[in-house]
Amino acid sequence: MYRLISAGFFRESEGADVGYPLFFKEKSNCLYICETDNYNLILNFFMVPELNDYDIVNLDDGGYFSAGDLMPILIRDAAGRVSLFSYEECLNRLDELSKGKSPIFRYNLCSILGLEIDKQIENLERISGQYFSNTNNSASWLFIEHNSIHSDINFWSAAQKEKEDKSQYIMSVTGISDINDVLRWLMRPASISNRKWYDVWRIAKELMPQEKLIYGSAVRWISDKYNLLNSREFTDNQDFMEILFYIVEDGDDIEQVSDILEELLTEQPDTIPYFLRSVGSYRNLRRILSDVQAWDPLQAIDRFARLRGYVPS
Repeated sequence: MYRLISAGFFRESEGADVGYPLFFKEKSNCLYICETDNYNLILNFFMVPELNDYDIVNLDDGGYFSAGDLMPILIRDAAGRVSLFSYEECLNRLDELSKGKSPIFRYNLCSILGLEIDKQIENLERISGQYFSNTNNSASWLFIEHNSIHSDINFWSAAQKEKEDKSQYIMSVTGISDINDVLRWLMRPASISNRKWYDVWRIAKELMPQEKLIYGSAVRWISDKYNLLNSREFTDNQDFMEILFYIVEDGDDIEQVSDILEELLTEQPDTIPYFLRSVGSYRNLRRILSDVQAWDPLQAIDRFARLRGYVPS
């Protein structure tokens, strides 16, 4: 679960009254933003690389969110106070919330709500009439924005079709009749040895990125494979390395693979760059190596992290 702790607003922007939710995940010490679909449903969370372009307003109690929840909508009033609205509440009070605000504010809000194209074009025409005195410039800008809206619609239609195709692939490989049963299939002992297990797991992770059993099945699969491979064979198995990195990146219950990480990084220190692809993975890896007192690989990842700029030199 990710806790909503603050809102980010673009500086020097007339539409800055609509903010971006910023989340915190325990043990990570990083801020996250969320990715949503065209219906404002949260798909995934990503670490925020930098916040230089944002004004940050802290929230007292933003609540907890996970994939599948509707993204909260954050609006700042003239006094600088931030209010949190649900999708339904914002939709029902659109005219009230937009009263006295710029056309850009209303357009941003309508875009977030995913309103029908006619509503969005209507707002674009209001913006054009207010901000362009030259008719040709206005027409050119409207043409570009109209195409952008249609491109978004086509993108989300294609994304939905791709999601349906992936679900069909999983069901054909596993023999299940309901995509929701895929988690049960991944956890079954008989499925672990299936050569298509990684393909099914990878697609299931895309479709249900925050489902806890996705992580649990990865840990179980890694543990089973670890008993069959020696450390020299780890790096030759791309599926094994990719799932192990996923566990390191996520950080939850990384303790369950501490023995694997200690052995791999001690015997094959050249694999360190593979796991230090982000500040988050470095912090998680450092924490677990400190806990198990694996001093040699710990010193090695610190040296590499300094080269990457994750820690001061």
